Amino acid sequence: MASNYLATFELIEELEVVLKQSERLASQLEKLKNIGSGSAESPAYVDIDKHLRTQIGQLIEVAVILGKVARKRIEILSPKASLLRHRLEYLETRRAIGMVSEEVYVGARNELMGRAGDVEDSMMHLMKLVDELEKVMLKIGALLSVPSYRSMGQQTEKRGGSSTVIVPSTEVPRTEP
Repeated sequence: MASNYLATFELIEELEVVLKQSERLASQLEKLKNIGSGSAESPAYVDIDKHLRTQIGQLIEVAVILGKVARKRIEILSPKASLLRHRLEYLETRRAIGMVSEEVYVGARNELMGRAGDVEDSMMHLMKLVDELEKVMLKIGALLSVPSYRSMGQQTEKRGGSSTVIVPSTEVPRTEP
């Protein structure tokens, strides 16, 4: 999974792009659904609906992967933020008992606070983006009448015989021509 190798800022950028695309497709799908049931039989309506469903299906696959990577990244960043806060507390204690000069303390404190702030900001941004993306996916699911999006997770599904296939729970029903 190539998205595992994205830097955090790149992951944030990718999530922002997918979120914007998801919002655009949700809006287009909603507008199409609001045209009315009388138009639902027209070839243009059917073609556009099929095209939107295809785009949504592709976008959902990317959203599921990015959502999982973002959650994993948050799990990785959380202990880093805690460690940086612990180091800051340790530094302050050492300064209080005279083990560290004021000059060293100020420089180290600024660095630790900056790094901890950056990590915490990245975590918050990732959480916000994942939450917003899940909301848009739920909206799309409702517009498509898909029963469950299960927070962009995965579900196991039986497909013929005894083989089990992992599929995104946000899978869009395919319409056959």
